[in-house]
This record gives sequence, C-alpha cells and structure tokens, in this order.
Amino acid sequence: MLAQSEEMLHLDLTRLGGRSDKELLISVPKPGSTGSACLDGARGIAALVVVLGHAKLMLLQDARSLPEITVLQKAFYFWTNLGASAVMVFFVLSGFLVGGSVVRAIYRDAFDWRTYAIARASRLYTVLLPALVIGAAIDLLGTHFFGWASPYHQPHYGFMLPESIAGNINPGTFLGNLFFLQEVAVPTLGSNHPLWSLTNEGWYYVAFPLLALLVLGRDTGMRKMLLGVALALVLILLPSEVSLLGIVWLMGAVVAALPRRDLPWWTAVGACALFALCLIAASAGVIKGLVKDCLSGAVFAFLIYSSLPHMEGAAGPLLRRISGYLSNVSYTLYLVHMPMLVFVAALIVGEGERFSPTLASCSMVIALLMLSLVYASLIWVGFERNTPAVRKFLSRAMS
Repeated sequence: MLAQSEEMLHLDLTRLGGRSDKELLISVPKPGSTGSACLDGARGIAALVVVLGHAKLMLLQDARSLPEITVLQKAFYFWTNLGASAVMVFFVLSGFLVGGSVVRAIYRDAFDWRTYAIARASRLYTVLLPALVIGAAIDLLGTHFFGWASPYHQPHYGFMLPESIAGNINPGTFLGNLFFLQEVAVPTLGSNHPLWSLTNEGWYYVAFPLLALLVLGRDTGMRKMLLGVALALVLILLPSEVSLLGIVWLMGAVVAALPRRDLPWWTAVGACALFALCLIAASAGVIKGLVKDCLSGAVFAFLIYSSLPHMEGAAGPLLRRISGYLSNVSYTLYLVHMPMLVFVAALIVGEGERFSPTLASCSMVIALLMLSLVYASLIWVGFERNTPAVRKFLSRAMS
C-alpha cells in the first residue's frame, strides 16, 4: 500500500510483439513529473480522507443518531465517510506501481526475488516496526492515565475500536502484526485498527509475483508447478475477504500492463465524473461491501488509465511540492495516526459522549487532522525518510 513512485523502465519490445513505446502504458511517470504529481496527490488525499474519517469517529456522533441534519453537516459527513473508498485508492495505486514494476521486470527477464524482497521489506518495515512500538506505547500510556475516559473505557468506541485496547497489546499480537497476520490469526495491535489493510498489502506483495511469474514468466515444468502450488497455498490460507480484495489491487497491476491507448480528453473527464458518482453512492450507503470496493477500485483504475496521457502540465511547481510532501508522509500517516487520535480524543471527550456536529466540534476534527499530519511528519523524518539507507544496508548484508 502507498508505495513510492518508481523510475520509468523500458520494456524489451521484442517480447511484446514489437510494439512501440507509444503503444504501451507499462511504465509509470517519472518522479517529479506532473504525471507523478497527480498520482502522488491522489495518494496523499486518500491518506488525509482516512484520517479525517477516523478523527470524526473519535469526536462526533454518528449521523444516523442525529434527530436532524443540515446541508452543511451532510457535506461534512459525506467527506468523512469515504475512508473505505480511500483505502481502495491505495490498493489500486499500489498495484499500479508495485505490480507494474514486477511485470516490467519479468518482461525484461530481470525479476529477482532477493532484490524484490529487500525493496518491499525495507519499504514496509522501516515504518511498520516503529509504528507498532510507538502506537503500543501511546495506548499503554493512555489506558494507564486515562483509562476512565470513554475512548479507552467504552467497548467498541466510535464503532471501530476493539472491546479492550489494553487486551489487544501483548507479545503475540505484536508479532502477529509484525508478520501481517492481523485479522488473520491475531487482532490489530491496541487501538490501531487501520493496520488491517497491511495484512492485505503484505500478502499481495507475496502473491502477485507468484501469479505474474506463473502467467508471464518463462519457467516451465516443475518450477511452474511450484509457483502454482505456492500461490494456491497463499490464497487458501488467507481469509476470503483478503483474497477477494486482491481483485482491487490487481486492477492497478492490470492497468500498468495494458496496451497504451491515448484516449480523448473527455474520457478522463467522464472517468472523473463516474468516480465522483461512486464516492457519492459509497458515502450514502447505496453501494456496500465488496461491490462498493470493487466498483470504486475499477473506476479509479480506469481513471488512471484514461488520465495518464493528459497529465503532463496538469500540476504546477507548487502543487507538485504539496503532492510530493503528502505522498511522502502518507504511509507513515496511515500507520501512526490512530493511537494518537484516541489519546487526544480521551483528553477532549473525557467520560462524556461524542459531540454533535457543530462548527466548534467540526473544527476540532479538522484540527485533529492537522495535528496528525504534523505528528506523522515528525515520525517520517525519524524513520521513513531513511528507507533508501535501510534498503542499501539490507542489500549489502544479503549480498
């Protein structure tokens, strides 16, 4: 999830029937380009939408419990109800970037499991390990000093926290989350419910190269059979919900491997409008569950496919800097925000109930979003910014 953009790599065209570069959409925009800025912006906005929704759940009453609701309140709740669709955006982008890099490497006969594992492990664990430690520490402090407050004391507070935050902090749960077994064999650690999607992301990183090598690779005989057996074991052992959401991740990878077509500009505009309609339907509860997730993912994947040829010049220098910053911190923001939100909500709410959506309370939600961004930026400086150095260290250690 939330993988950083990779530099464009060119394919060995002889293996693709001699098609020219203009007929391929197999490479992603170069870092710093306007195309990359658009993808970065989508990733950053998706992370902000997730945090905004969680901040709302910590402070504000559910819309269904309100006796009446104004148009402005409906608009606020609309934007704060899009967290699930934002996660699907993460999955599609991850499939497009990570899955696309796998396909390019296989076509160039350059895929190497060691290099791939180092790249993915350094990307994931440089943030995940400190996020688990820091999040557990905040949860333990919160339950010790503010265990009487509603977010820590009330079971399933905000309809997303566990029955007992402290009960979900133990060595077994920590190790399970470290190896992407949350919601498979163990619960998510403490209050950090968003970690559920790391299970999906981690296992998609394992499953997709197996699938791509099985379908596109040159292996034959026993090696091909072993790839098939390994893929089958992964899919069988994972819960069906995790495997089915892999369809959304796969949509991004498919877009990266589709033949390039320079579709007219109105196609991209239509895809934007269709995606907006999907978001409205999702926020209003018109579409739900796997249908909502797959439809949101499919439309966003088509939006990428139709928009990439028209992204050049779509973002100026300021927007590129902003989108680059949000993209850089998005993974850290996603992993670390929840325990901090719960801690601050305990200070604000105390033993009381969540607030009705007034101007003051909605402003507090926005303030929590900004606080989360600052908090995540500080952690990013200490850890995620060092991902390239960690990758180099692992490469030397495993060479």
